[in-house]
Amino acid sequence: MEAEKVGEGSAAHRASLAADALVGRAPGKQLALEVRRMWAIAAAARIAHELGVEEVRLATVARRAGIGEDALSALFADREELLAAAFGTACILAAERAIPHYMIEVGPVQRLRAGVAQLLAFHDAEPELSSICLNEAPELATQRAGVRRLLARVICEELDTCFPPAVSPGEIEMAVARALEVVRRARGETPAGRAEALLAAVMQEILTPHLGTATAQIEASLPAPEVLTTPRRLYADGRAGLDVRLTAHLLGSRSKRLSRPLDGSDGRQPR
Repeated sequence: MEAEKVGEGSAAHRASLAADALVGRAPGKQLALEVRRMWAIAAAARIAHELGVEEVRLATVARRAGIGEDALSALFADREELLAAAFGTACILAAERAIPHYMIEVGPVQRLRAGVAQLLAFHDAEPELSSICLNEAPELATQRAGVRRLLARVICEELDTCFPPAVSPGEIEMAVARALEVVRRARGETPAGRAEALLAAVMQEILTPHLGTATAQIEASLPAPEVLTTPRRLYADGRAGLDVRLTAHLLGSRSKRLSRPLDGSDGRQPR
């Protein structure tokens, strides 16, 4: 048996079955590589969540993912590249969840609240991926700084025109860093009302530079969206491991892309 193959009942074997079931055939070479990449990212995220980012090593990830070290090295040149891929995947999935809710709201504060609420719901529903997003590993300092700048730019674009005078991006970036630290400190806490309190604390940090402490506190104390009480995972089956959830998400996204007509139409036949 080749080193990268896995036994029946293992997490990677279940992910492989999920891939075959969703695609309806044995996955081709490129799809197989994409699925294997998801297993590795899932394993890295689980290790980071359980043991800390410093324990994410290629050999450990290969064993946890159920793939060979040579196969893993073909996907990621080193530990830093694997961590960067896991961080990027986690951020993309969090953004995919938050952006649609952010876009449909009316008003800058309402949009920011909806987006933050969805990010916090993702934080609760996918703790392993959240651990990667919130980690302080020095290898990911550049990626973290990029995310802070992006979030600060979104906040400035929303609030500068409605709540003059404009606040410097650097000041907002510091506010984002404080908000992320609030979430980081809250990891592992599960008392009733934590999600609502966490949303209020994060919104307080985000809004204070533009609105001032008193007004920001009033805005931050508004009722939390229902999503915070019903966090939704990437894959509906709560028994599925992160590798299966990421595989299902990957294949669902791939199926949507493949089902789109090449001419840009909606695919419906004319009457």
